[in-house]
Amino acid sequence: MLVAPEDLPIPPTRGGSVQIYLSHLCAALAERKHIDITLISPGNVAQSKQYTHTPYRHIVVKGDKKTYWRRVHRFVKAGEPDVVQIDNRPLEALHILEANPHSKVVLNLHSLTFLGPRHIKTEEARTILQKADAVVCNSRNLADTIARRYKLKHNWRRHVIYPGVQSTTDTPALTRGHSTDTMRVLFVGRVIRQKGVHIAIEAIRQQHRQNNVSLTIVGKTHAWEKTYRKQIELDAKGLPIKFVGFVPPHELTELYKKHHLLICPSQKHEAFGLVNIEAMNHGLPVIASKLGGVPEAVGKHGGILVSRYQMPSEFAKAIDKMRDPKRYNKMSKYALRHAQKFTWKKTARKFDHLYRDICPAR
Repeated sequence: MLVAPEDLPIPPTRGGSVQIYLSHLCAALAERKHIDITLISPGNVAQSKQYTHTPYRHIVVKGDKKTYWRRVHRFVKAGEPDVVQIDNRPLEALHILEANPHSKVVLNLHSLTFLGPRHIKTEEARTILQKADAVVCNSRNLADTIARRYKLKHNWRRHVIYPGVQSTTDTPALTRGHSTDTMRVLFVGRVIRQKGVHIAIEAIRQQHRQNNVSLTIVGKTHAWEKTYRKQIELDAKGLPIKFVGFVPPHELTELYKKHHLLICPSQKHEAFGLVNIEAMNHGLPVIASKLGGVPEAVGKHGGILVSRYQMPSEFAKAIDKMRDPKRYNKMSKYALRHAQKFTWKKTARKFDHLYRDICPAR
């Protein structure tokens, strides 16, 4: 039984990296015939009826956060699954572990966010990290960071399982003739300060003074970041920058086809940065901040990793370097090959092995 966070529905019609991840993972796990998958996610009655044809059981729960988790507890207790996997909600994983001693509990962490003090007390975090039957991290960096922060040595069951990307037959970016055209740069993610959108805008301003370059910004802004959104829209005035808002995941392919580079100027820890792999999967080299698990995603030659990521000028220089056709084509080819190592089939196989390890009798 896989349990999604309480905030967004699955399928991810309204976005959400964890929701996109779970929709692909469940589909891949369902192809492994010996696993009986049940997914619990929030939603409404219409969504419940619309998504009854998945290759796995999908329970859609209507209600607020408290109602959602109360009903999750009921489903777990009634179903007595061999494994309960909670994605990115360590406090709820702890509650389920305490209430269901006969089920194996897997905590699947996508970031550090919900291990922070706003969401869980330090001792509670240490408890679930030590007592969960498995803690899955989406990068080695995330696992190492958690171990250091909570002083965990050999008393937790850590597993690193990378996410996957859907295979694509799209034309790689290297055939798009960027050397005689405007360098088209793409940003995909939440339009918030910690994602460094302001850094990308200033980098474009610096490049625009001397070269043809444009930036497309894809993503929505949380309510508490509206002031930031207004400021960056002001900063972007007069520049070849376009805000397109939220784009459903299945429509992103068309945007990747129309751009040459992905820029990912994160200003805070990124556990992995799946958007980098998704762009590379379409042949786009990446210019990204060198922090967290991003280097694991980008690899050695899939783009340019910026060490001084607080400085827009460093991203501007990286964009300029990509104007060299030889360098660009080499990175584009590597990006495509590297991204193809990350498949949902491989991810599902590793989860399958993990479930077998913690439930050997099954």
